[in-house]
Amino acid sequence: MGTPVIVEGTAVEYRWGSRYSIYTGLPTVLGWNWHQRQQRGVAGDQSVYQRANDVAGFYMTRSIDQARAFLDKYQVDYVVVGQMERNYFARAEPCRPVDE
Repeated sequence: MGTPVIVEGTAVEYRWGSRYSIYTGLPTVLGWNWHQRQQRGVAGDQSVYQRANDVAGFYMTRSIDQARAFLDKYQVDYVVVGQMERNYFARAEPCRPVDE
C-alpha cells in the first residue's frame, strides 16, 4: 500500500543517476545529489552527504545485518542493481551470513 521507496546507486555530479526515480516518480533514498544539496541550502547539506554515504555503504556491505538496518532505516521496498550499480560499486559482493 502507498508509494514504494527504492534505493539506487548515486552518481557523481552531471552523470546520469537517479534514473529509476526520475522515470517512475517513485521516492528514492537519495535523488540527484547536487539538486538535493541545493534544496537544503539554509538547513545544511550534511543529511544529503550522510544519505550518499549510507547508499554507498549499503551497496558495498557484505553484512546482512547492516543491509537490513539500511533497508529498515529508509523503509526501502525495492533495490535496484543494474549496470550503473555494478560499475560504481564494482568491489561489492553479495551479502553473506558471517559464518560462511
